[in-house]
Amino acid sequence: FSDPSHVLLGAIRALVQAPVDAHMPWRVHGTLLLVLERLITAQPAGGARYAIVPGATGGTVSLGDRVDEYLKSHYEQRVVLDAIAKHVGVSRSTLTHSYQAETGMTPIARLTQYRLEVARSMILKGERLKVAASETGFCDEYHLSKAFKAHFGKSPRRYLKDIQQEAS
Repeated sequence: FSDPSHVLLGAIRALVQAPVDAHMPWRVHGTLLLVLERLITAQPAGGARYAIVPGATGGTVSLGDRVDEYLKSHYEQRVVLDAIAKHVGVSRSTLTHSYQAETGMTPIARLTQYRLEVARSMILKGERLKVAASETGFCDEYHLSKAFKAHFGKSPRRYLKDIQQEAS
């Protein structure tokens, strides 16, 4: 199986790392069903190979795809798990467990990642940090700068300077 977007890998990791508590059997059961669904809906990729396709769930759109679509259309706003769960029609618990099993990350981590991708694009186009922060849902430029450095390993200013030096 080819799994370039690590959909199957994320689900298997969630199985292995499932916390041992009263809800464990349900989490494991749900994750196993997700793994089986991904295997069943894998697309032929030539020869004996099959490709795991994100969102391929027998013709329906996956929870992860629906959540990602919501996050992409609301990233500049204050987003809370309850609003995402309501939008996709599941409980908050189902949202967090199923999304993480499918994608390997939490919905809020994905939201932050998406915000940082948009902010980086704006910064590379010359937008001021204050504007990038306000338009991507960060409290202020300090919050954006701190998240940017944690994600990209450099402050926005250093990142931009390094990109400019590489180009020249």
